Amino acid sequence: MAFGESSCHGKGFNFMILLVAVSFALVLSSYKVEGGRNLSKEEDLELERQLKILNKPAIKSIWTEHGDIFDCVDINKQPAFDHPLLKNHKVQMIPKSFPKETVKDGGSSVHKSMQIGLKDGGCPTGTVPIRRIRKEDLIREKFLTNTKKAYPFNIDPLGPANPDGLHNAYLKAPADIYFGTTLLINTWSVNVSEGQSSLVGTWIENQQDSIQTGWMAQPQLFGDSNTRLFTFWTNDNYKTGCFNTYCPGFVQVSQRIPLGMVLPVSTYGGTQAEIEIYVAKDIRNGVWGLTWGPEHEVVGYWPPQLFHSLSMNSSMIIAWGGQGYNPPGTPWPMMGNGHSGKEDYGKACYIRNVKLLKYLGFVTPDPDTITRYGDNCYPLYINATRPEWQFFVGGPTC
Repeated sequence: MAFGESSCHGKGFNFMILLVAVSFALVLSSYKVEGGRNLSKEEDLELERQLKILNKPAIKSIWTEHGDIFDCVDINKQPAFDHPLLKNHKVQMIPKSFPKETVKDGGSSVHKSMQIGLKDGGCPTGTVPIRRIRKEDLIREKFLTNTKKAYPFNIDPLGPANPDGLHNAYLKAPADIYFGTTLLINTWSVNVSEGQSSLVGTWIENQQDSIQTGWMAQPQLFGDSNTRLFTFWTNDNYKTGCFNTYCPGFVQVSQRIPLGMVLPVSTYGGTQAEIEIYVAKDIRNGVWGLTWGPEHEVVGYWPPQLFHSLSMNSSMIIAWGGQGYNPPGTPWPMMGNGHSGKEDYGKACYIRNVKLLKYLGFVTPDPDTITRYGDNCYPLYINATRPEWQFFVGGPTC
């Protein structure tokens, strides 16, 4: 899947990775990493300097019940614009004229549309919430990287081969020209330990470019196993990549729905909390927008300058499903809620109302053209009754 990389893309992305690498390579003296090494005062001072680069001045800060701090920063001075390719970028307002799909209830009474957002309406007008990066985040990332326990974001989950420890269960649409996808997922509490990761969501790929979004539990990034809204993007076949706003790229627009926020979760055998995700390309300016909920509230977008192939109207692949990762020699992680998809509604993790956005509107995936993949211990179960796709992921079951 080779593709010519322009010099501006290469330099811009290399700067972004350098900024994050430098930041995550730093450690501080007032902590001890595993193994007991005390860290120097010089490292502490340098870390403080880098945190000032990563964390923009806040007009207001919002503390959550989960211990997160979201800083309300000027929308035009958010971390996205540290990327050299976005130096002169003007914030784009995603059009409300995006095609909208009517959500079916799937014949179930357990669904509950999730109402989320920061308290008191979130950030003031003209500002957006960005999750604050703290010293312990950088220390944790440094330790996990050095001990090779880091999540292998440099592996294409839809590629032909994956390493030991990476587990997938997904449906993949055939290569075609798409302008986006919409789906609903029920969220669950996931018990994952340090170095492990578990997510459910969607992938949009075109040659070396990829966008991911959905819900994730990953202690490496967040310091806990809470279920959170996440995004990820790469433009070099997963050689490098960026989660949420940990490095420049994704432009936050919503004042109340930030990346990385903790989500309500479903109850086994009870009420199911759902998220509705919609990723679509604005054909007027090429941006890929992320919207949330039945009203398609805009969270933010990926500017076309970040990508090569995703900037063009060319054949791409879209997939939906779950993924888990465990470092070698450690227990297999939960996918979904850990229960088998055979347990069905209310007791397993599902993805439903999957649609593909083509030039003339939404279409339901054709069951005869969909590629189905599930690891032996993370099976995928499908209920493809029209007009709605419904399928279940979970495990491990062995």
